Amino acid sequence: MSVRGAAMRAGVIGLVAAGVISGATGDYGDAEDDTNIPISPPNWSFLVWVPIYLGAFVFAAAQALRPWRGDPAVARIRVSFAASVLLSGLWVRTARRPALEVAVVGATATTALIAQFRGARTTPSSPRERNRRRESARTWFFEVPVGLFAGWITLATVVATSQALVEKGLSALLRPRWSASLLLAAGAAGAVVTRRTRGVAYPLTLVWGLFGVAMKERSRTPVVARSAVAAGAAIATAVFNRPRE
Repeated sequence: MSVRGAAMRAGVIGLVAAGVISGATGDYGDAEDDTNIPISPPNWSFLVWVPIYLGAFVFAAAQALRPWRGDPAVARIRVSFAASVLLSGLWVRTARRPALEVAVVGATATTALIAQFRGARTTPSSPRERNRRRESARTWFFEVPVGLFAGWITLATVVATSQALVEKGLSALLRPRWSASLLLAAGAAGAVVTRRTRGVAYPLTLVWGLFGVAMKERSRTPVVARSAVAAGAAIATAVFNRPRE
């Protein structure tokens, strides 16, 4: 066991733990506050962080185990995933500085999607990865945690960036039609990612967030609710229109 490899694995565990602790202990306020942008999901939808955080810990622990230490598929994603979890924990710490928050949000989304694209490809890349038992374990230990996280972060990025811009004076984003357009953009982006990667974890958490928005806004701003449903439908369609392996 090399010192460099051990340090890398320990670093991944440390980054994930720091991100989860920072994120879980932050004060996010009331997501359903009237001053928030309409595309913000309802409070109950944030329960999705429970499986996301559990998955992050599973990822961090599994990548340090002997069977996965030299696995090239794990090596491709562990740094970007750990960095994205850490950055997500910094969002709440930068909430009072919109410019910095947007930068952190952008970095989080970028690293999360890098991990998603690298770790959830449409086809296995080597005979070793085609071993069914190993492939199944890799899916649950690594691809599912990454997908859960990246899916939620896709929507959260649109929401957090829009909210930060509103706080900087771009109040037009509070208008229903603008909010609806943002949701459609999130749905389009999510559909592209879904179609080009495999697994259901990514689209599942993204659709969960959109479902929450639709339920919250169905009476207050129906156009936003309809856009959330349309975005979710686009993502679901992408799941069934992936290239065959």
